[in-house]
Amino acid sequence: MVSVNNKTKIDLLEIYSASGKLIHSQKNNDFEIKLDLKHFADGIYQLKIQQGNLVSYKKIIKQ
Repeated sequence: MVSVNNKTKIDLLEIYSASGKLIHSQKNNDFEIKLDLKHFADGIYQLKIQQGNLVSYKKIIKQ
């Protein structure tokens, strides 16, 4: 389980594979998103977190 918390509301969260393929997209209107990654293969993923006009990226490693 991965939890993404922020001080401002998260509008959109996208997860990309290491090859750049979009594999999950979730619209949101809260300060936190919880993701269950048990159905994801082991590997490195890029999270794209959008808050209004701001976009940030985080890397996660699933083992």
